Amino acid sequence: MGQKSSDPAADFVISGEYIRGRTVILIDDVITRGTTFNATADRLRAEVGAGSVVGLFLGKTFNPGF
Repeated sequence: MGQKSSDPAADFVISGEYIRGRTVILIDDVITRGTTFNATADRLRAEVGAGSVVGLFLGKTFNPGF
């Protein structure tokens, strides 16, 4: 397995046409540290003007090493 990118949201293509000023819900199967969610939410707000970003996660990884 390869190493994860330092910016996991860097490869996402985000178009502001439908997002600007709206609430965005990001849905993911599992959250461990929130790195991908935070990076993506930051990009949505800063680069395309999302009004707010909410996360829905179906599970959480339990790993006391984080």
